[in-house]
Amino acid sequence: MSTVALVTDFGTRDWYVGAIKGVVCTRAPKAHLIDITHDVPPQDVAAGAFTLAAAAATFPPKTVFLAVVDPGVGSRRASGISSSAKRSCGGPSRASARVRCRRHAARVVSSYMEGRAHEVVAVVGSLGWLELAVFKGSAARTLKARRGDRVELIAG
Repeated sequence: MSTVALVTDFGTRDWYVGAIKGVVCTRAPKAHLIDITHDVPPQDVAAGAFTLAAAAATFPPKTVFLAVVDPGVGSRRASGISSSAKRSCGGPSRASARVRCRRHAARVVSSYMEGRAHEVVAVVGSLGWLELAVFKGSAARTLKARRGDRVELIAG
């Protein structure tokens, strides 16, 4: 039995999630369906990609990930499939996105608690990714940062 994990921006107030599960069950009746989320902000591909990347490592090998977060909803285009020995991902085909850049520096610490109140720090979080954080505050508000801002790691 294979596992199929779903990430969408469909929400759960209508029939779309049920319909996609119906299609999966029709084509793979023994599949085990898992909802990662259906509450990705509408058409927010970056948020969907982050959600999928954050969750994927916790799933068993050979899991199939079906991600539908689609700014081109309703348009005609091919589906895309990406697979490796451990995982497969599918969804609507998309061109890659561009990233805008901005610069900031912060003290590197080994835990959030090492930061002083309202100090911007860099810490490796629970996903193993380097994060900017503010102890007893918000890095996004303190830095006036937006998703997509560039962060450089400078060794020294």
